Amino acid sequence: MLETKSELAGAFIGDGHSFNYKRKDRPHYRKGICFTGDIEKEKAYFQYLSNHLQHLFDVKSYIYKVKERSKGCLRLYLKSDEVYQDFVSNGLIPKNKVPDWVIPKEFIRGVFDTDGCVYQHSDGHMEINFKGKQHWLIEWIHSKLPFLGIKVGRLCPAQNNQLRFRICGKQNIINFFDIISPANIKHQLRFKKYLSTGETAKGSQSRIAQF
Repeated sequence: MLETKSELAGAFIGDGHSFNYKRKDRPHYRKGICFTGDIEKEKAYFQYLSNHLQHLFDVKSYIYKVKERSKGCLRLYLKSDEVYQDFVSNGLIPKNKVPDWVIPKEFIRGVFDTDGCVYQHSDGHMEINFKGKQHWLIEWIHSKLPFLGIKVGRLCPAQNNQLRFRICGKQNIINFFDIISPANIKHQLRFKKYLSTGETAKGSQSRIAQF
């Protein structure tokens, strides 16, 4: 149970959102959480997250296409006062720190699955690059990975007040995938593609892990 909750916490802090608002024509507030992603690449992973939410809270979430987005985005939407309050009481809302109760491996899996990517350089070698404006999150991940047996590069500033670090080396990245075991199939496919051909799957060069 704690493993699943830690993974869900990482997914939410990595790229999830909460909502708490009141419509003028209705007396009650609408509270809950949601995730938005690529309509072609995230469907299987969103179903995976939906199953986690069902298992933990016994509530149904909805996965649908966001019509106003011309490129076609997918959204996982869960309206629930219970889930919202659970996230508040467990330190996930607001998103300003990593809760003490999370299990690092599962939490990092959730973060990487929602907003991470294997990145390939022009010379063919690959790396994982953690980068974002939430310095506390980048620093936390950077401090925990070595204890899991994964080597990390140094922390350094990036553009737009971001902080980053890299995970380099083929064997080190293999260790990352073996230990963290990403659940998002798009990451699995890119990694397997690289191992078999030396190239990551189409689209992987356009994004690096950002939080």
